[in-house]
Amino acid sequence: MFIRLAVVAFFVFAVAFAQDVPSTLAPTNSTTSVTSTTPSTNTTTPLTTTTTTTTTTTTAPTTTKPAPAPAPVPAPPAPQKVEAGTWNVTNANGTQVFRAHFGLRFTIPYKQTNGSFVNGTVVLPTSALATGSDDSLTLFWPTSNMTSGTNTVVMKFVKSTAVNATKEEFHLSTLTATLIVDPARFPAASSVTPFSFSLKPEVAAAFVHAPVDTSYRCYSEQTFASNATGTVDGYLLFKDVQVQPFITAPATGFGAATTCSLDRGLTSDVVPIAVGCALAGLVIVVIAAYIIGRRRSRQNGYTSV
Repeated sequence: MFIRLAVVAFFVFAVAFAQDVPSTLAPTNSTTSVTSTTPSTNTTTPLTTTTTTTTTTTTAPTTTKPAPAPAPVPAPPAPQKVEAGTWNVTNANGTQVFRAHFGLRFTIPYKQTNGSFVNGTVVLPTSALATGSDDSLTLFWPTSNMTSGTNTVVMKFVKSTAVNATKEEFHLSTLTATLIVDPARFPAASSVTPFSFSLKPEVAAAFVHAPVDTSYRCYSEQTFASNATGTVDGYLLFKDVQVQPFITAPATGFGAATTCSLDRGLTSDVVPIAVGCALAGLVIVVIAAYIIGRRRSRQNGYTSV
């Protein structure tokens, strides 16, 4: 019993003594084995399925379409027939002071919309209206229904006295014309600017000249270039011309005519030809008469036998 009490007391004492032991005592190595169990996390990564779309590019073949052919351009109409007209100019009293008779055709080279150059023609109509005075004549006429405008021709004359001349003469001093670009005569024209014509003064003077109180006449065709500006911009054809300005005496027709050199040459050729034809005809008549006479003589001889 006593021993048990002693043991208990000793145990209690030892415990108390152990609590009062300073901290400088050698440390007690206590190895605590901590086992940490990390739970195993199973992460299931879903498989990503990438679908690659293959783009197939089909390059269409390049087809170069040929440029469309230009629309055909109409050709100018055939030249009109030239016919001569007659025009009179009277003064305030109704007396004739100017008389003219002629045919006129203009030939004009022009550019079409396709770049080509062709010739268009305009003929002075016999229905053209006239105005003027004793020294000038203005003719005008409308274009076709395809356009508006008026074509005009102006002729002016002057008097002059030539050296050693016994009588005063007249001559053509200027001739001008303005023609509208009429689609009926100038199809597919690239410009609508009117055409202008004029003769050089020396050309005009050489064309028409005669003594005053007479008329100038030339039946032959004559062609002149319009080149007063230095460049040929057209041609004028005259035919069957007879003109008389400065008429003083009352008259209804032309005075005595001064014939142009072309007509005089034509006349000089006609006379020999006519004489030759007459002689040839006479020879044929003589030969025919001779043959007929011979046949009759033979027939008469046979009858007498």
